[in-house]
Amino acid sequence: MSLESMRRDVRTENVDFGPHVIQRMWENALSIDQVLDVIVNGTVRKRESDKASLGRFVKFTISRRGIIVVVKDCSPAFIITANRSH
Repeated sequence: MSLESMRRDVRTENVDFGPHVIQRMWENALSIDQVLDVIVNGTVRKRESDKASLGRFVKFTISRRGIIVVVKDCSPAFIITANRSH
């Protein structure tokens, strides 16, 4: 899946995430709207093979307005974590 396909998933609200990202959002006072905005409109800072999937997927680190989100390009897109930059 490409970055654009992943962003299309986000625009159509076809995303998945685990409890870890919810905890990080709560700790950093982030809303789901802020996290989704970063994925759709942010700048890719890092692109790396996802070791957990044995390289089947790619992880993107995306930032915007002091927020950093890591998302995996599986289908649906999977939000790994979200933090504020320090």
